Order: sequence, then C-alpha cells, then structure tokens
Amino acid sequence: MTIFQGRPAVAIATLILVLAGGTAASADGSAFGCSGLDTDTALPAVEGHDGVFYRVLADLRMRHPMEDAVMVQMGALSQALAARGTTLIYVTVPTKSQAMPQFLPQAAALTDDRFEQTVLFSASGRTPCAIRDISPLGATLEGRGASVLGDEVELELASGQRAAATVIWSRGNSLGVRFKRPIDVVALITRQLVAQPVERRTMPRVEVRASAWIRKSGDFVPTVIRNISAGGLQLEGEGLPSMGEPVQIMVEGLGIPPGEVLWKQSRLAGVRFTQELNWQALLPWIREHYRGPKP
Repeated sequence: MTIFQGRPAVAIATLILVLAGGTAASADGSAFGCSGLDTDTALPAVEGHDGVFYRVLADLRMRHPMEDAVMVQMGALSQALAARGTTLIYVTVPTKSQAMPQFLPQAAALTDDRFEQTVLFSASGRTPCAIRDISPLGATLEGRGASVLGDEVELELASGQRAAATVIWSRGNSLGVRFKRPIDVVALITRQLVAQPVERRTMPRVEVRASAWIRKSGDFVPTVIRNISAGGLQLEGEGLPSMGEPVQIMVEGLGIPPGEVLWKQSRLAGVRFTQELNWQALLPWIREHYRGPKP
C-alpha cells in the first residue's frame, strides 16, 4: 500500500506502446559477431551500445491496446475500490528501451513505423522482408539474404502488384532499391491504415525531403526532414541540437508536436515526438508534398 492524497492506494502497473525502438542492427556492426538478430523468428532483437541487447517484441515494441470492454471493467473496479476508501492508480511501466535509451543503436531511434511484411522476388527466389521506409522512387527493406547490389528485383506491394526495382545498396540485412517507375505511396499508406483497427491506426515511416526550421532561442535554424512517421522524424543539416535536447520543428502545412533528440551523428539527427502525430493530419501533408509546389 502507498499513500495518495491521504487515502490508501493500489498501484496497478501495465505496459503500453513505446515509441523508442527499431529493427535494424547498429550501423557500426556487431561487437560480438552477431548477425540477423532482428529477423530471427524465435527471438528478434537488436544490439545496442556497450553490450546491451534489446528484444524487439518486449524491450522495444509493445502494443497493449485498451479495448472499450477493458476500460469499462477498469472503471467498475475503480468505483468498487473507491467505495471502500481505496483509489485505483493507473501507472505505466517503462520498458528497457525507455529506461536505458542511452544504449539504443541509431537504427532504433524511431519505432513501430514500418510497413507490413512483404515479399521480394529475385533470381534467387522469393524472400520475405519488411519495408522499413518508402518513397515514390524507392524503398529500404529488411530481410535476411534478400538480395545483393545490382540485382533486378520485384517488390510485392499491398495492392498485390509487383514494382520492378534495382538494388542500389546492400548492408547486412538491409538493402535499398530504386523503382523503375514511381509508385503511389499515398495509396499504399491508405491501404495499410484501412487494414488496421481504428484505435490502432498509425503512420509508418515515409521518405520525404522537406525544408523545415528548428526553433532555437528565438531564432529559426534551417534544416531538412528526411523521413517522418507518427512517432518521429529524421533531420539533416548543420547546427542540429544535441542528443537529449528538446526540439520544436516548424514546417509549412503541418503542425509538428515538440520532440526530443534521441541520437545525433554528424549532420543527421533522430527526433521522437512527445506525442504521436495524428495520421489524419500527416497523410494529407504527405500527399501535398509528393504533388510538389503549385505553379
């Protein structure tokens, strides 16, 4: 028992979705010779700094939605306890990635923002993979032994169509492809959102190149948004804030919530929002961004 506002209280702990995770190994490589950790079917994990490892589905990514029925039951429990002089307190318990963010690898800065699993077709066969981020011109994929530099491949999209592409870079379990023809990213995102339950709809990470400004001590520092999702974004530019600093980013046509710099490397920085960016605001902005400036 603890004391809360002069009354006995019961602390009930639960886990919620955390916005600090990822699915790629450190860009510097494994210090222990590990490979394929993030795509392991039994226990997917990522290697952090200083020998710290994070399980993807427990330490990084948690999703425990509160259904309406559960909320009703919690309300009834709270009322029953209150009638006996006890207050029910709902407390969120941080995961390992929240409690130890300083050991997270750069690739784990933004989380739960990938597209669903997909399939890559190449001369070597059919390989399951995941789209880490995507733009009309190309995508970054994750998949063990998916393909190699220069391969001509086809990526199966959510629409069931196959987009012809060329592998332009490959590193570990990640690779980048360039589409032979631009694809409709907004349509893909829309299909993914429709497939999700309403209460869980969230935007995946999308590649953009949008001019923005960082508000800093009354001044506005120019920067570029490289990619963005419901949970955060990546910046490129000079004079970016240091790791751990709060940041406010301004961009035309979109209200971006305040955030915190999770990592910084040279001219790049990853920012996590203090609250999720609503997909209903983000999707129209992405649509307008891809259309380009009006004449």
